Amino acid sequence: MVETILSALAPIVFTLLLGFVAAWRHDFGPKEASVLNRMVLWFNLLSRFLNGCRVPLETTDKIGTGTSPLENRTP
Repeated sequence: MVETILSALAPIVFTLLLGFVAAWRHDFGPKEASVLNRMVLWFNLLSRFLNGCRVPLETTDKIGTGTSPLENRTP
């Protein structure tokens, strides 16, 4: 559980630290920083968070022998 949370949050913290260091070094002006912040928030952070919180389709701790809930349907 802790590994899942850390694997979801580590890329976010790393990305924010890179932005902080770039701003501290004055690598970007206000206009570029606004565009970069928008890009990071909408694309990078959201996709990394969702990818870190996903649940695999097939797990090893299954109940029964079927691989699909539709496979063993009884009419």
